[in-house]
Amino acid sequence: MTKEFSHSLSLEPTRVSRLGLPGSRRLFDISSPRGSALIRSMKGVVAIAVCLLLAGCGPPPPVAKETHIAQVQGAVSKAGGVTNILNESRILFSRLSGETNFVLDRMDDSRWVVGLSGITNLGDVLHYEPSQPDRIRIRIHNSHFDTYFIALQNPDRPEPAGFEKIAGNVGFIEQDGAGNSHRAAQ
Repeated sequence: MTKEFSHSLSLEPTRVSRLGLPGSRRLFDISSPRGSALIRSMKGVVAIAVCLLLAGCGPPPPVAKETHIAQVQGAVSKAGGVTNILNESRILFSRLSGETNFVLDRMDDSRWVVGLSGITNLGDVLHYEPSQPDRIRIRIHNSHFDTYFIALQNPDRPEPAGFEKIAGNVGFIEQDGAGNSHRAAQ
């Protein structure tokens, strides 16, 4: 064994007050006034940081519904307008019409929305429930604190009660009496 290696394996007791590896240059010695002050000041900084986190880091205020409406209207415009969304909706509803299981898919890799770029512009997750064949829920995820759902209604069926139109067949809808899905998501 080399001298350096044998020293690191020695059974000599090391002082707890010294931080560093045995045989290496000590980073600092907390038994000295300088090291002790450093530890005390670090504890103070940590305590202040924890207090600030606990006192001032709640969720941000909810985003106004009008902001979400403007975002959806912008997405519909970017997707080619209301007419394009209506046409793509008909294609999507015909693809899902024979589905007997619920569908929960990410838009970017869903086989259901292949070639429907307007629909994929609306959000990031598609949710279809065969028990409600006249609507598809689409999740819009802006951030952890700003996620909401819109409904895509089948344009060939009448609007259901509680549907709050944003553009064409896109809007908010009440979910099981829980109020507007926009509000329920917050």
